Amino acid sequence: MDRDDLILKDILEGLENVYPPHVSDIPDADMYMDRVIRVLDRLLAGKGKLSEGSHAVTKTMINNYAKNRLLPSPVDKKYGREHVIFIIFICYFKSVMSMEEIRAVLTPLADIYFGKKHGTTVSDIFESASKMGFRMRDELKEQIEKGSYPESLKAVSGGGEDEFLRRFSVICELSYEIYIRRKMLDELIKGIMS
Repeated sequence: MDRDDLILKDILEGLENVYPPHVSDIPDADMYMDRVIRVLDRLLAGKGKLSEGSHAVTKTMINNYAKNRLLPSPVDKKYGREHVIFIIFICYFKSVMSMEEIRAVLTPLADIYFGKKHGTTVSDIFESASKMGFRMRDELKEQIEKGSYPESLKAVSGGGEDEFLRRFSVICELSYEIYIRRKMLDELIKGIMS
């Protein structure tokens, strides 16, 4: 196995740990904070990536999300499936959006769909987003396996043996893709916030 294959193998193995949860993975029951944290640890840990004693989300974080109106308030200190879904959205969004942007995106979702029992529900929206996440991950894996990213590996290094430059070229390609998507996201959020 040459260096390019090893780099690609590392990337593909890393993508195996990237998967969104399905609605069916989230208990459909009222839960106190401690159980919510255990559920989120299981759903967001990325196959055991959390160190012992750490959590994907803490009580303080959840309380702050509710206090800052990113998350609908619990009912009698209990959280339901929809609360967990909102927390998962927040966890995904906070790596690419400010808290103000997250609030702008999630407030209409909560106002229109939270607690809705008929028609399109928060669970339906989340399941659709999960399917899209799996599709995007699989498309990226396919691009890597077909050779899109291996070509970028060779572009910067000139086909040489410098492993750092090979990795750096993939970092550049992925970063630019994220940059472009961030610009698109900014425009969409501007439309919601105006």
